[in-house]
Amino acid sequence: LSHLMKIFYNQKGKALTCKYSSLHSLGARAIASGLGTLSTLTYLDISDNFTGLDPYGNPNSEGIAALSTQLSQSYGMKVFKIARNHLHDEDIVLLSEAIHKLHTLQLIDFSGNYCLGNGSAALKEAIVSHSTLADIRTGLREINISHNPIGYPGVKHIAEAIGRTDTVFTMYLNNCLIDDKGMKLLQLALAENNSVVNLDLSNNPASIESVTKAMAESDAMKLIVNLRKDANSVDAGQLSPLVYKALAKKLRFLNEGVLTLLHHNESFVVPMSVMRESLHMLLPPGRRTLFETIKASNDGLKRRLELSKEIERKISATYCIVRLAMRWKKRYEIKKRIERAWQNNLNNVKSDLDAL
Repeated sequence: LSHLMKIFYNQKGKALTCKYSSLHSLGARAIASGLGTLSTLTYLDISDNFTGLDPYGNPNSEGIAALSTQLSQSYGMKVFKIARNHLHDEDIVLLSEAIHKLHTLQLIDFSGNYCLGNGSAALKEAIVSHSTLADIRTGLREINISHNPIGYPGVKHIAEAIGRTDTVFTMYLNNCLIDDKGMKLLQLALAENNSVVNLDLSNNPASIESVTKAMAESDAMKLIVNLRKDANSVDAGQLSPLVYKALAKKLRFLNEGVLTLLHHNESFVVPMSVMRESLHMLLPPGRRTLFETIKASNDGLKRRLELSKEIERKISATYCIVRLAMRWKKRYEIKKRIERAWQNNLNNVKSDLDAL
């Protein structure tokens, strides 16, 4: 494997998949030999192996340590999958240190391992570090830590990371032994998050009610993304109560231009509604918007405005007629003056001729 990795390295390979290959810690060392500063690898998938174990089946982090060191120097890496590899907290900590340095990394898959509290804490630091990047095109986009027994000790760190990240769009947390208490932490973190739109919380011991509340925050974020594209793409009246309430709070993530357009979305300005109050608190309506709202709800005002417009049209027509009449009168007077002057000149010529 080491020989093949050297050949792959020299050939400047872009993607490597090495699944179901019974690789143990020594295999991880061999994979590491094909990584490094000059590596052109952008996709690495070594899922369904035994890289967290030695050849005798005992936990061993030496191979992961070597892999982490070389991975941290593979600056073109975008996708890294190491699911179901019998990794423990020590291994997750080592790999998280590498992720911390890989600003180009967009997807990580640690599913099906044995990540607990310490591993989750290290992952949190790695996730948060990507949120400080200046380039919006970089940073983690998708994280899969499903089928890890992180429980409440781990979900505390993951929730903190969600509340502080603005790059992660997709997160898988299914089958992670998250109870109602942990799900509440996720719900509060998602309420402060403005990026996660795809979330999987299935098959956790938490109640359906707590899972639904947490998912409502993610669903509301999807609607925020849609509103950024088209302010009329969402009908607030068709939303479930939980999503409606979450969306009302997430309106703060919209810019002023979108909020201005939402004033013209009837489902967002229903009188006495929570959505209308939230919208008006973020961006009070302008005078024109207020006038249009009052006009739409007052039939008498509508009739008076229509009558006023009719009178205005008549006045405008009268003004045009008078202006044309005055213009005609002026031209008529000019014509008369010219005729008189011509007649006077003609009379003078006749007098001169008679004198001669």
